[in-house]
Amino acid sequence: MRNEEVREAFRDFVLELLSFSFTGKVESVDEQNHTAKVRHGDLPYTVNFKSIQDNKSEGLWIVPAVGSDVFCVPEGQSKERFMIVKYSQIERIYFEIGDTKCNVSTDNVVFNDGENGGLAKVKELNDSVNSIKTYVEAINTALPNALNAIGAGTASSGAAGAASYTASMQGQLIEIKNFENTKIKH
Repeated sequence: MRNEEVREAFRDFVLELLSFSFTGKVESVDEQNHTAKVRHGDLPYTVNFKSIQDNKSEGLWIVPAVGSDVFCVPEGQSKERFMIVKYSQIERIYFEIGDTKCNVSTDNVVFNDGENGGLAKVKELNDSVNSIKTYVEAINTALPNALNAIGAGTASSGAAGAASYTASMQGQLIEIKNFENTKIKH
């Protein structure tokens, strides 16, 4: 077959496929089976929104919103099984690649079932940690003077207490590590 014949055969195949395609309105969604009830005129169709119907969760699928308009095409050369390829509104998007899962909806974005909780707002976290550091450093500076001001009434106060405190704090540092996960940004 020459290039022109291949192009013509492909075009004919696409045109035939499109002749069985339709738009419709989503009446209900069954996320467990990855299907939606779509009404086209008077006819209800059960269509897939996951292109490969298997029991595996890996892959990508888009869940249509009930009441949305969708464009459905035949699966392969079937004229009885259809899948959604265009959506006017979506409820959520789900994908899984290896050990990474992501569920995106209007409410939130959840990675790996949320097992690590929410993402930190790095600027606010950094500001909070730095304020704690400043506060502890102020205590460290003020405490020896406060102990000296108390006087020498007991062994743990006065100059002996200040010297003991200063010696025990020698070499103690507050270390703030880089806690930003640069692989996820929001």
